[in-house]
Amino acid sequence: MSHKMTLQFTHQAYQERAVQAVVQVFDGQPLATGEFELASPASSLNYAGDGSIGNSLVLTEQQVLENVHKVQASNDIDAVNSLQADRWTVRDDEGQVSDEFCPHLTIEMETGTGKTYTFIRTMYELNKVYGFKKFVVVVPSVAIREGTMKNLEVTRSHFAADYNNVPCLPILYNSERLSDLRHFAQSDALSVLVINIDSFTNNTTRIRQKGERAFAPIEYIKAVK
Repeated sequence: MSHKMTLQFTHQAYQERAVQAVVQVFDGQPLATGEFELASPASSLNYAGDGSIGNSLVLTEQQVLENVHKVQASNDIDAVNSLQADRWTVRDDEGQVSDEFCPHLTIEMETGTGKTYTFIRTMYELNKVYGFKKFVVVVPSVAIREGTMKNLEVTRSHFAADYNNVPCLPILYNSERLSDLRHFAQSDALSVLVINIDSFTNNTTRIRQKGERAFAPIEYIKAVK
């Protein structure tokens, strides 16, 4: 009689500290849990005109910087003077102008410490604490891309037990199935898009080419930033 092999995962204290270090960067961010929160100005999620759902960071750049300083101090890391970030100006339908930013955060773990497990747990924890639902994992090679998808699969039951069976939708980018990007952008579930860096950065790939609807598929990824 054959027996199906199952993997057993244990909780490691140093991995939990790594997860909480990321979570603490967004301390003060409101939790989006229902229709009222989704409709409020302080929501952690935004709905675009095409129905896309994107993570919405409502903290100011100064608040994020102060949180980063606290994390750095607790881990004996020299404090940075300022954040590296993308910055742009947005004008709403009523003509109101606001400055937006997307911080660049570097998180380092040594080889063999369980980086993949830790970043997957981090996504679940950010979803639990703040309601963030959209994550894009950009990997350097096809082999690591396949390994990431496998890890998302084999850890699903483990994290289901820890996070109240929250549904998680892993999506592997496939240039022949660009409709999957629409599903990723519009799904209300915790969604993880895994994509190879060559597909993400190369200007000649299909993800950056405009189709019949006059938009490039990568715009769906940008919409959930």
